[in-house]
Amino acid sequence: MRWFTSYNQTSQIESLVHSYVTDLQSDQGPTVLVPMAFFRQFPNHESNKAQPWTMAMRQDYKNWYDAAAAGIGAARALVILEPDLPVILKDAWRPDIRESLVSYAARTLAQHAPHAAVYIDAGSADWLTVDKAASLLKRSGVANIRGFALGGTHYDTTVRNIRHGRQIVTRLSRLGIPNKHFVIDTADNGHGFTFAQYFGKHPNGVVTNAEPCRTKTEQVCVTLGIPPTWRVADPAWHLPGWAATMARHSVDGYVWYGRPWLKNGTYPFELDRALPIARTTPY
Repeated sequence: MRWFTSYNQTSQIESLVHSYVTDLQSDQGPTVLVPMAFFRQFPNHESNKAQPWTMAMRQDYKNWYDAAAAGIGAARALVILEPDLPVILKDAWRPDIRESLVSYAARTLAQHAPHAAVYIDAGSADWLTVDKAASLLKRSGVANIRGFALGGTHYDTTVRNIRHGRQIVTRLSRLGIPNKHFVIDTADNGHGFTFAQYFGKHPNGVVTNAEPCRTKTEQVCVTLGIPPTWRVADPAWHLPGWAATMARHSVDGYVWYGRPWLKNGTYPFELDRALPIARTTPY
């Protein structure tokens, strides 16, 4: 999945997105599903010590998404909207303003990229509670789009995220937002674990750059999970019966929008990470 970030200037983003779309369509045909993530809010403004967003900055955010949506146009796309969004509930400046901006982005993509399936990042089963995740999603405009995404910046298991996501779907319905679906990032959870479990094994570890698995039996380490697929209840994934049923009802797909082969999931590519996570995957 290609990530577009705040490092991509507003004046460039339409052409960058359009070029990516047309490259994939030229290679794989006009109906290819183009996967992308929009990380426009971060990383420059996560901290509560960051300067307040001026009206000009807020307008630039909106202009950026206007341009990104125009870049997608009529293409079929899978969009993860603002990975790591739950960070704003912890220590960022003015979560209400940020949520209103994400809501604008969601509406804009829904209106101007009509064939894009858009999912707002809602954390992971080992992060936000169901109530906090549902409230964040409601305020961030999930009513206007397909649904939400789980697991992108954590490593928790697919099964736990299926249960967590289904609970969020139920909570959203009670908040007046029915029939939402979700996707789960499975790029790095072949042997899924929580942050607490990781620090139990690596007290001084860097969880954003968690250690890759070195053998197929090692636990609490990063290895590739279920390959990207819409066949969410396939027996090949060895899901418990209840999880397969929940997945069939509410999960649109397992996707790889995390990038564990990159240092800290961002940059640069590291061959000594990529090879072991490929060799040790149970899939």
